[in-house]
Amino acid sequence: MPSISKTVQLGSYWKMTLSVSESSTSTANNTSTLSYSLVLTSTGGSAQYNGAGSYAININGSRVRSGTVNLNVGTYGSVTLASGSTTVGHNNDGSKTVSVSASYSSAASAYYLPSSGSTSGSLTLTKIPRASKIDTFTGSTVDGSFKVTYTKSVSTYTDKLRISIPNVKALMHIDYNTSGTSFTLDSTSLEYIYSNYTATQTVQLGAVLETYNGTTKIGESSEVKIDVSINCPPVISGVTLTETGLSGISSTDCVALIGKKSVKVTATAQHHASIALIQVQNGNVTKSVSDSSTATIGFDNLSSASFVVTVTDSRGFTVSKTVTGTYYDYFRPTIQSLTVARPTDTASTATISGKGTYWTGTIGTKANKITYTITDDASVSDKTPTISNRSWSISEAVSNVPYQSSFHFTVTIKDAFGQSETRQITLPSTTPVVWIGKSQVKVNGKSVNTAIAQAEELMQWKQKVLAGETAVIIFESEE
Repeated sequence: MPSISKTVQLGSYWKMTLSVSESSTSTANNTSTLSYSLVLTSTGGSAQYNGAGSYAININGSRVRSGTVNLNVGTYGSVTLASGSTTVGHNNDGSKTVSVSASYSSAASAYYLPSSGSTSGSLTLTKIPRASKIDTFTGSTVDGSFKVTYTKSVSTYTDKLRISIPNVKALMHIDYNTSGTSFTLDSTSLEYIYSNYTATQTVQLGAVLETYNGTTKIGESSEVKIDVSINCPPVISGVTLTETGLSGISSTDCVALIGKKSVKVTATAQHHASIALIQVQNGNVTKSVSDSSTATIGFDNLSSASFVVTVTDSRGFTVSKTVTGTYYDYFRPTIQSLTVARPTDTASTATISGKGTYWTGTIGTKANKITYTITDDASVSDKTPTISNRSWSISEAVSNVPYQSSFHFTVTIKDAFGQSETRQITLPSTTPVVWIGKSQVKVNGKSVNTAIAQAEELMQWKQKVLAGETAVIIFESEE
């Protein structure tokens, strides 16, 4: 405990010492008990004293002891002029500094006798705890419940709890006389936080206990601070899918390659925040719209039937919602091979043959089917090919295609969803190896004018026919 000792020289051979110390404190009474003593001591020489004198001791501005004494003190001796104790009151906040002083007046004067003198000083006492002390301050969200646990210094005192945003604003005061009582922020406090903290997820709150003795404020505790979440994420109020690529299918039917979806999102920010970002993800594709509470986002070439919507507000809170439909792994019809040929070189008919693949599924209630069309030098419309699992094939006979001319055909294979593939193919004209008329002979389409040349040419072709290398086709004519 604090103490002070003050010494003053009284003449050449004497000194006086005042000692004051705090011996105890009373929290309930807000007081300290001080012990004191005043001692006169011979410092040597032929100093001795046999005579009268008077003294006085003052503590905290009050005379606590005084009197006269008749002394008989030998060389190097000492005598206690006075000792005792006194009680002093502290300030309301428990602090106290006291002044101390002592004086001595001698009744005689000689060089070997003590002279008159005084000493003084000040002593800062132990600060007595007056206000209650906060032990814990707990809470996690601004709109949730809070608790303060604390220790009272004086059981009869009352306490008020002050909640504030430190160094910004005091929010609320409540009577709080039971440690650990749950409480919530009032609507005014919440509105202040929501309207002034629109770009952060947390706010710092401070708790201070103010202690009263009746209506007199005794003091207050140190402030205890915690960070709490504002905890008001945005709300996704609507997600609507619309098919924009195909007709006659449900909005939740998601078709690969040819399906297209428009995703409309509506979101609402909470408590004065704003919507900062709307994101929609389909497969590996993510698209977004910033600084708007609504967004309409289009997707094509769908790779999934799931659309993950994520909304972020100005505080950085996010919320997600997944809308899932039915996925169709569709593929377009293909023509893998296509040919056209006459049964013989001089035939006036031909056959168009082809094969390929197509998707055989059903979207909603619409089953896929496939047809083919042949145009240009033939006319075949919306005819069904031969089907085997996911494969199709055609064998279409065409007529009126004399061998002397070439013909062109355009073949289109088309499914129920309007997807198609088109190929063009040509049936070439054919030329007889030997053509004999009345007045002209042609070999490989070239005229042979002399009989000798004709004979030689014919013999050469005869040898080739006999050797099995070729065939000779002879046409009669009126020429």
